Amino acid sequence: MQIPSPTMLFRSRAEAVLAAVALAAPVPALAQESAQGPAPTGAGEPGVGEPGVGSLSRSELEALVRDLEGRIVVLEGDAKSADHDPAVDRMEATHSTREGYWNIPGTDMTIKLGGYVKLDAIHDFDEIGNEYKFATQTIAVPGGSEPRTTFHARETRINLDVRRPFGQHEGRVFIEGDFFGDGNTFELRHAYGEVGGLLAGQTWTTYMDLSSRPHTLDFEGPDAELFVRQPMVRWTQGIGDGVSFSVALEDSSQDLTTTGGFTGDAITPYPDLTGNVRLENEHRHLQFSGVLRYLNFEGDPGSPDESTMGWGLALSGKTELGAPSRRLMGQVSAGEGSARYNQSLRGAGSDAVLMASSLDALPLYTGVLAYEHDWSEKWTSAFAYSLASVDNDSAQAANALHETQSASANLVWHPYPRFLTGVEYLYGIREDNDGQDGDAHRVQFSFKFLF
Repeated sequence: MQIPSPTMLFRSRAEAVLAAVALAAPVPALAQESAQGPAPTGAGEPGVGEPGVGSLSRSELEALVRDLEGRIVVLEGDAKSADHDPAVDRMEATHSTREGYWNIPGTDMTIKLGGYVKLDAIHDFDEIGNEYKFATQTIAVPGGSEPRTTFHARETRINLDVRRPFGQHEGRVFIEGDFFGDGNTFELRHAYGEVGGLLAGQTWTTYMDLSSRPHTLDFEGPDAELFVRQPMVRWTQGIGDGVSFSVALEDSSQDLTTTGGFTGDAITPYPDLTGNVRLENEHRHLQFSGVLRYLNFEGDPGSPDESTMGWGLALSGKTELGAPSRRLMGQVSAGEGSARYNQSLRGAGSDAVLMASSLDALPLYTGVLAYEHDWSEKWTSAFAYSLASVDNDSAQAANALHETQSASANLVWHPYPRFLTGVEYLYGIREDNDGQDGDAHRVQFSFKFLF
C-alpha cells in the first residue's frame, strides 16, 4: 500500500508547515508527554502549563519552521522509498498535465472534446458512382464523360476522449463519429476502451497501419490500402527498444461470390485472427502484419455447404528522407480470401467464389506508395499511387472487378494552426474480369476547421 505524502493533505508546502507549527506549538509538552505520560490538562495553551508558540521569539519561531520543513522533506522521502512506482508517477503526471483536457470537479477523470468541420467541393469530369469519395471500384466501365459538381460536409466529425486512473494504469474511453451515414446521418467510427495493453471496442483493424497513410484531402485516400474499422478485442505489448506486438480477435464479415444460382448465407463461426509486429524510432517505423480467417457458406436446401481458409500478409512503413519535412511511406500486401480488408476491393465479392463442390479463396495483391513534402511551415503536399488486383475465377462474371489503380497530388495551405484549405487532383482506373476498363478524373477543394 502506498504511504501518502504529508503534503498531500494540504494545497502547498507552506500550508503544511503552518499546520505543523500549529500542531507542534507545545513542543516541550509533547516531549514531556512522550517521556512521562499525558501532559497536564491545558498544557500547550499560551499562559497555561508549558509555554507555546506565542511565547517564542521571532528567531526561535523561524528556526522551528526550518526544522519542520526539513522533517517534512525527510518524511516525503521515506514515503516514496517505502512504496515507489515510477509508472504511477508517470501516469499521474500525464493525467494531470495533458494539454487540452478538462478535469471533472470532484472526480479523477479528465475529458477532451475534439473533431473538425470540413467542406469538400468536388468536380468530376467522368462517370463515377461515388460522388463523396474517390472510390475507384465505382468508376464506370466502359468509361464516359459525365461532369458533375458536389458540395458536402459529411466528413465533419466529433469525438469524446475520457481518461482516468485504473490502478497503476491510465484508462481511456474514446468515441467518434462522422456524417457519412445515409442522408447525412451520424455514423459511428470509433467506440472503444483501453487500459494497459487491453483494448475492446470498434476501431482500426490490427492488420492495417494507419501511420503509413499519407494526408490526402479526399476521404478515401489511396484506394488500394488496407483500411477497415471493426469491433475487436486486442492486446498490445511493448518488448523494448521501440519494438511492440499486437494480437486481436476481430469481427468477421465475408465478401463472397456465388455461382450456379446457389443461395444461402455467408456465416462464419469464428472471428478473424489478426496481429502485427512493429519497429519504430523517432524518424521511421516498419510494421509486419497478418490476418487468418475462416470463410464459410451455409447453403439453402439444394445449395452446398462449403468452407475454406483465408489469409493475408502485409509490410508497411514510413521514413524521413534526410529531414522531417520529407517523408516516404507505403505498404504492400498479398493473400487469399482477405479482399474485404482492402478498401478498393471490399464489397465486390472478391474474398472467395462458391462452386458446386468448393469455396475457392481468391488470390490478391496490393500496393501503395506515397510521398509527403513540407514546402514551408504553411504549405504542404502529398503524392500517392495505389494498385489492387484480384486473380479472378473463370466462374465469375465478365464485369467482376479485377484491378483498380489510383493516383493523387495535392497542395495544402495552413494559414492558422487549426485551419487548412487546399486543392487535390485525383485519377483512377477500374479494369474488369473481361479486360474492359474505365477511368475518371476529379478535382477537389477542401476547407477544414479543427476544434
